[in-house]
Amino acid sequence: MHRFLTFLIVVLTIALVVPVGLVSDSDVLAKKKGKVKTKTFANTEFVSISAGGAGGASVYPSEIRVRGFKKGKVRDVNLTLEKYTHTHPDDVDVMLVAPGGRNAIVLADAGGGFFVSQIDLTLDDEAAQHPPTNGLIGSGMYAPVNWAGADPFAGAPAPSGDMALSTFNGIKANGAWRLYIFDDTDNEGGSLLEGWSLTITAKVKGKKK
Repeated sequence: MHRFLTFLIVVLTIALVVPVGLVSDSDVLAKKKGKVKTKTFANTEFVSISAGGAGGASVYPSEIRVRGFKKGKVRDVNLTLEKYTHTHPDDVDVMLVAPGGRNAIVLADAGGGFFVSQIDLTLDDEAAQHPPTNGLIGSGMYAPVNWAGADPFAGAPAPSGDMALSTFNGIKANGAWRLYIFDDTDNEGGSLLEGWSLTITAKVKGKKK
C-alpha cells in the first residue's frame, strides 16, 4: 500500500509539472530559426486568351506581387487558374516566372479539343494525376504537365525547360510573379474569368531576441 501511494504521488507530481500540449523538438527549433507560413495571393483581373489568331493573352504577362514573407524561402507553390474557359485547351501554354526570372512551363498541350467552361484548375506537384493529353479537364488538382515539349512564348523569358513547381523551391518568395499564357493555334479562344492565384509556403526568418 505504501509503495502504491508513493507511485501515485509521483504520477500526480509529473502531471502538474508537465504542460499540456508539449512542444516537440522540431517546433522549438522552428521558433529559434524561423517558421513556416502559407499565404494565398490572387490577381482577379479578367484575362482573355487569344481567339482568331495565335498569340499572348490580353494581359501578358499577368502579375501577382507577393509580400509578407520576411526573407522567406519558398518551400511549395501551387497555381490556380480561376474560372478557366477555352474551346480547345490543347492550344493553351502556361509559363510561371518567379522574381529573379526562374521559370517553369506548368501547363501545355493538355485537354485536346474538349471544351472547358469556368473550371478551377489547380496545379500542384503533389496531385495524383496530370491533366489528360486528350480528354476533358474538370475542376480539381493536377500535377504540372507539358505533353508536347517546346512551346512558343513570344516576348517572354526563354523557357528553362522545367515543368515542376518545385523549380521555385529555395528562392525568395517576395516580389513580382508573372504568368504568361500563350494560345499557339488560330481560331480558338477562351479566358480566365476571375484571373489566377498563387498559394505559397515559405520558411521565414524568426525574430531576434
